[in-house]
Amino acid sequence: MVPFWVNYLIRTFAWKLLISENGVLNKFLLSIHLIQEPLKLLYTETAVIIGLIYSYTPMMVLPLYATISKIDDRFTEAALDLGASRIRAFFDITFRLSLTGIFAGTILVFIPALGSFAIPAILGGTNSLMIGNTIESQFIEIGNWNFGSAFTLALAAISLAMIFLYSRLFGLDYVYKNQGI
Repeated sequence: MVPFWVNYLIRTFAWKLLISENGVLNKFLLSIHLIQEPLKLLYTETAVIIGLIYSYTPMMVLPLYATISKIDDRFTEAALDLGASRIRAFFDITFRLSLTGIFAGTILVFIPALGSFAIPAILGGTNSLMIGNTIESQFIEIGNWNFGSAFTLALAAISLAMIFLYSRLFGLDYVYKNQGI
């Protein structure tokens, strides 16, 4: 968790140093003769995905950990004693009881990832196009504040609609109904 106390932009620039053609990753892979020439990871969609996963994983893991740590082990033991396989016990007990954590984590990741513009700009370069970059370019580069504002409001409305739909489909009501609460 210590690396996540460092500023978001510093961590993103650190990934740029790690995955560049002269970066630590390529030097290591070349030194152990796993590759013959440096990999071109920087300024690709793969770099953007790596950066997004690295940045937003704690926002998913922490709610899941908080939820799963509260699940009583006796439920899983009872399922196993009643003849359920480990996989069946996981899906019937652990997975169902952790749906609230999954719901919270997905919302916590969805909102900032949707508007992320720093990671695609730094790791994806000019080839990377995400909603946050488009809005940022409308304000900063093009200067079309009307379109940027309209795009931002439309994004906010679509986000709220998607979150509302998601919460209706898989929100707390769904969890409570399926758990018999």
